[in-house]
Amino acid sequence: MKNLPKGIYLRGSVYWLAIQTGGKRQFFSLQTADLSSAITRAVEIKGSVPSDDKHTLEAMAEKYLNSRAKEGRHSKKTSSWSRRIIFQFIGDIGSISVVAVTENVTKRWFAEQRARMTEAAAQSYVRALKGFFSWLLAEGKIRQNPFNFRMAKVSELAKERFCSPELRNQLLENAPSPEMALILNLGFHAGLRKNEIIEARWNWVDLNAGLLRVQNTDTFQTKNRKGRTIPLSKRLEAFLASIPRCDGYIVKPDVAHGVSEYRYDFRRPFDDYMAEQGCEWVTAHTMRHTFASLLVSAGVSMSKTAIWLGDGIQVVERHYAHLIAQDSDIDRAG
Repeated sequence: MKNLPKGIYLRGSVYWLAIQTGGKRQFFSLQTADLSSAITRAVEIKGSVPSDDKHTLEAMAEKYLNSRAKEGRHSKKTSSWSRRIIFQFIGDIGSISVVAVTENVTKRWFAEQRARMTEAAAQSYVRALKGFFSWLLAEGKIRQNPFNFRMAKVSELAKERFCSPELRNQLLENAPSPEMALILNLGFHAGLRKNEIIEARWNWVDLNAGLLRVQNTDTFQTKNRKGRTIPLSKRLEAFLASIPRCDGYIVKPDVAHGVSEYRYDFRRPFDDYMAEQGCEWVTAHTMRHTFASLLVSAGVSMSKTAIWLGDGIQVVERHYAHLIAQDSDIDRAG
């Protein structure tokens, strides 16, 4: 596009700003397709990017994460999660000065996250960033927390949403690749958590006994640090029996652990597939929730369901007790 202000250019449908600072060229998303708004945002950024980079988001994020780890405030998992969210945010808006992050910037970013994920997930991202900016406020680096805005209360009904047997079967049958078929079967028919699917190994599967044994490994620990055994449903048993086995991971066995939180993150292909199927609301956790919801709805005891999920009975009762359609115990009092 011609006659754009210096440093502003269009990438896709969003304007970006290029600035020479700290001896290198940096790029910042202006988070808008409107040129007037882009120019206003560019002026904000140009006026607040420090020449020495000491207070860029990137530099302060490293200090924050290191301090939390050193103080024991963050577990290894929490630290990894926070790092991923914070640096995704920085990647989206650029490593600008911390004082350049306004509430308008954070609200626009939050709106973008809500458009591509569930409300609950988007709010969890905001909470992670709110913690980072609360630390910046306590350190005297900013005057107010730009993430300190109100968010709508996530409906409890959203947490209870799960796939019907018909929809579950449709998603399984239309799986676009062998990897996605594996992911869907392990989620819908065994109730595995996302990282359990990623870390699942063939030595967990005992086709002779008809069991799936979720175990701690050198790269993985279960949520409660305990293993659990799940009986293989006929459908899952038949599916796994049809696949060539190897000595390692079930899903993407050629991918090794690196520096990322997950050995292999299937979020993007999973989200793309669900969007194609018109099921954007289905997440990896929805598969686990569907597994449990359909069992309880069919009359399977919550104690069995809790064992297979690897959750406490109180957790299962809290989330699934409302799904019990009928209970003959109501007539015991005569």
